[in-house]
Amino acid sequence: MLPVSPSLDLWQPVVMLALLLGPIAALPAQSDPGGSDPEPSSSSPIVSLDCRLADGPWQPCAMTVMSIGERWQLQVGERRYDFQHDGSGSVRMRQDQAAGGWREVESTWSADASLCWDGLCARGDIPLD
Repeated sequence: MLPVSPSLDLWQPVVMLALLLGPIAALPAQSDPGGSDPEPSSSSPIVSLDCRLADGPWQPCAMTVMSIGERWQLQVGERRYDFQHDGSGSVRMRQDQAAGGWREVESTWSADASLCWDGLCARGDIPLD
C-alpha cells in the first residue's frame, strides 16, 4: 500500500489565507483614539519634578513621558494624572485612569515658572520637546 499524502487542494486555502493575512499581522499595534493608552514602557523617561494641586503645598512628583509633547503622566502622591496633547494646542487630562474621565484643560505658565493645567502645576526640568 502506498503512503497517503495530503492533496494540494486541501492546502491551497491555508496558503491563500496566510498570504492575505501576513501583511496585516505585521502591522504595528496602535493606541486606541478613544483614550485608553498603553502603560508606560520601561524605556519611558521619568523626570523628578515638584507639583502642587490647587493652592496646596509643593510636593515631589514624577513625570513619565510616553511620547514627548503628546502623551505623559504625572504621579503626585497616590494620584496619577494622564495627559494627551493633539498638537493643535488642545490638552486633555484624566485622573487615575477614570473611564470616560478625559476633560480638556488649559495649559498656562505661572509667574514662578511652573506649568499648570487647571489647578495642577508642575515645576522643574519639564521636557517640552
